[in-house]
Amino acid sequence: MFFRSIAVSLVLAALAIPHAALGQEAWPQECKLVRMLQLPMVAKGNHVGVSGSVNGKTVTLAIDTGGYASALTKTAADALGLERHGLNLVTIRDMGGNFANEYVHVDSFKVGNLRRDRVDLLVMEALPGFDGLIAPDFLRNYDAELDFGSGTFNLFKHHPCADHAIYWSGTYAVIPFSMTEDGHMRVPVTLDGHDTYAVLDTGAGVSALSMQSARRLFDIGEDSSDVKMASQVTGASGSQLKAYTYPFKTLIMGGLTVANPRIELTEGSNFLGHNSASILLGMDVLSKLHLYIAYHEQKLYISDAQAR
Repeated sequence: MFFRSIAVSLVLAALAIPHAALGQEAWPQECKLVRMLQLPMVAKGNHVGVSGSVNGKTVTLAIDTGGYASALTKTAADALGLERHGLNLVTIRDMGGNFANEYVHVDSFKVGNLRRDRVDLLVMEALPGFDGLIAPDFLRNYDAELDFGSGTFNLFKHHPCADHAIYWSGTYAVIPFSMTEDGHMRVPVTLDGHDTYAVLDTGAGVSALSMQSARRLFDIGEDSSDVKMASQVTGASGSQLKAYTYPFKTLIMGGLTVANPRIELTEGSNFLGHNSASILLGMDVLSKLHLYIAYHEQKLYISDAQAR
């Protein structure tokens, strides 16, 4: 996770979409979306989250599509009186090289009206303004909509009809994605003419590319003339990494073009190696969009955040 936001320019190609796509009224009855949850999103720093509860106690949970597993911070776990247990057979590492090695068992975990009983939650370091996070282990049971324009978070039953997902706009892009071994969304992208893959991470404040991947894809490094030192970035467990900037021109995903994307070059090897991806796309890009993540269909529907 990162903790800075950068403004970017977005251009979404206009697509000719039948009027039926603009609302569910014209859809066949069996194709209409079934909303399971609707909550306002709260923004704190470069993260967004929603209200939930653990064992009946209210908590605020960040929405982290790039997380490994839903979690509580150490402070929240201790305040709730939960006993921490050590992880034995699983090693979980953030991009900065720090490891998560504890979990807690909870009797009740709720997000809105959706409840899971007797679940284990990872224990993480501090996340300013939040008591923990919800990750793909929870999100992928539904279709997840993050409407950054209105600040609304929705969860739907997996929609049964292909391409019947966008109900708010006739201008959007559809991007197929695959799920990685770590449970993350991997999407094909083109950065300055080079095809690669990116992981979408609402838990990251800015987008990032390792220096190792930058050398492989673009033949640039710390000593390249256009590479400039930036302030350090912070990993999810508080680790610090040197960061650099480079003047990338375009990032293309489906029908969406991001002009002059700010993608931090971080020191070291590719921290997304196990995901078979090079780029981490964070909130500097994602917060300008309206996202509908169809986990079952494995398609990402995107419009501009203000499209209606």
